Amino acid sequence: MRIAIPTAGPTLDAALDPCFDHTQYLMVCSTNCRAMAHQGSLKTVTRDPGNRICTAAYVAELGVQAVIVQKIDSEALNLLRAARIAAYISDTPTARTALAAWDEGTLTRVS
Repeated sequence: MRIAIPTAGPTLDAALDPCFDHTQYLMVCSTNCRAMAHQGSLKTVTRDPGNRICTAAYVAELGVQAVIVQKIDSEALNLLRAARIAAYISDTPTARTALAAWDEGTLTRVS
C-alpha cells in the first residue's frame, strides 16, 4: 500500500505538517517494502486559493491508497473520499513514528 504523509521537511524524521491543505512536503511510502519517495516542495501545487483541491488531486495522481495527517478539514476529506483514498489521523510527531503507528494499527481512520 502507498501512503502519503504531509511533512514539514524532506525526510521521514521531519515533523508531520499540521495542515494537509498547505503542506510544503509530501512523503510517499510503500508499506510493503518501506520504500520512501520525497515528492519535493509542493509550493507550486498548493499556492492557489483552492489549494485543498490541488493537494487532494495531487495525492490522487500519485496513486496512494491512504494519507496520514494530524488534522484535515471536511472539504479536503470529502475530496479524498471521492478519490477512494482513506485518511488516518495521527498525533505522532514525525512521519517515521506515524508509520510505526500505522504498523501497530493505532491510527484512527476518518474516511
